[in-house]
Amino acid sequence: MLNLFNSLNAITDEYSCMLNPLPVEVKASYQNRSELFKIRLADIIGVFSEGRTKIILLKEKISNIGSDERTTNIIYIGKNFKSVINDLDKSNFQLCKVDKSTFINVKYYDLNTDSIICKKELGILNVEYKKLTLNSKYKADFIQKKQTFNRIYSLQKLFVDYKLKNGLPI
Repeated sequence: MLNLFNSLNAITDEYSCMLNPLPVEVKASYQNRSELFKIRLADIIGVFSEGRTKIILLKEKISNIGSDERTTNIIYIGKNFKSVINDLDKSNFQLCKVDKSTFINVKYYDLNTDSIICKKELGILNVEYKKLTLNSKYKADFIQKKQTFNRIYSLQKLFVDYKLKNGLPI
């Protein structure tokens, strides 16, 4: 029984790195000023392309590094899509392409026939980000990533609940 517990502990610790990797420093612009932001993958709702500009939509407002004066939940990057996605999701685990100009975090979207719907608890004001059309060639990848994410998240939740219930350190 102790071996099983130790194995589960190791697995859930390793999965924590996948679900919530260390923050990434990103040079981006906000209000036409270049800023440096520290972004966590778990806080990214999606990355949207408008021509050369990539828009990163975040779950909560963040401030730039070194200042708490101005906060935003939308930042802009002028790099190519592949580079932005590789920088943000090095494991290629949570961000999923849904069409040629959009990557979303599978944590925050659910499948609804041919579209994906953002979870209501996020309270996204922009209608354009709430419901997105899912290109059929990316549907299988979305389903696989979403199922994998849900399984890992459920395993971690069960294990943390077990530790809490039995007075074990988390």
